[in-house]
Formats: sequence, C-alpha cells, structure tokens
Amino acid sequence: TGCGFLLRCEALKKTGFFKEDLVFYSEDAELCYRIRESGYRVVYVPAAKMWHKVGTTLAKNRSLQLRYSTRNGLYLIQRHRVGWYPLSLWVHLLAVSPFKMLVFALMLRGQNSVGIWQGIKDWRQGRFGWLKEPTPPRAAKPPRRSNP
Repeated sequence: TGCGFLLRCEALKKTGFFKEDLVFYSEDAELCYRIRESGYRVVYVPAAKMWHKVGTTLAKNRSLQLRYSTRNGLYLIQRHRVGWYPLSLWVHLLAVSPFKMLVFALMLRGQNSVGIWQGIKDWRQGRFGWLKEPTPPRAAKPPRRSNP
C-alpha cells in the first residue's frame, strides 16, 4: 500500500511525486515503476509491519471503486509494460475483466460489472483523474412576483 514508503528525497526530486491522474488505485505502484526506471532500487520488505486504518473513501460505491481500479490497472500495464506485455494487457482485457464481470453478474451485482466496463472505456479514451459525473439539470425557478 502507498501508505508505507521509505524513499530517498533525491529519487522523488528526479522522478516526481504521485501521478495525479491516478486517483485511488495504482498510484503507489506507478511511482515505484518510475523510481526503478530512473535507476533506483525498489525493495519490498515482507517482514516490515504497518497498520493501515481501513480506507473508506470508496467503500460505499463498489462500482466506482472498480471503475477507478480497472482504468488505473490497465494504464499501469500499458505504460510500464508490466508482465509479458502486450500479452498481459490482452489477458487482462479478454479474460480477467470479463471473468470478473461475469462473476458480479451471477451474484446479481450488475452495477459492479458496469463499473469494470466503464473503467475499460475510460482507459481506452484516455480519461484519467477525477471522474466528473454529469449533474442533473436544475429545475427552473418560478418567476418572482412583483408587488404592485
């Protein structure tokens, strides 16, 4: 998790901080890839202990959570050529995501499947950062009465 990093200041100065377009998911992994690409070592220490209070930012909106995580995961695979790229990207698009969508549909949680689909669409269209949901139109205000 991105809540527990020990970094050299010079590494951050060279690579920059978190990518602001990747809100909520994959921004920590993306930073690690950039640090490694800049010539620094990234080390995982499994014996390290950290307590992370459960995040509740998107806990109440699972479909939005899946939208962000799908979109950002695809970005990470594509941008940093994760795994056996491009095979890893195609496997994610043609097997992993459809399987998750099917499981959610079978569990009668279709909105979660829609969230994954929207994440794929956002990634394809290059839509990153905070999602701006359309706002419903406001009702017209009644005309003001004038007192004679």
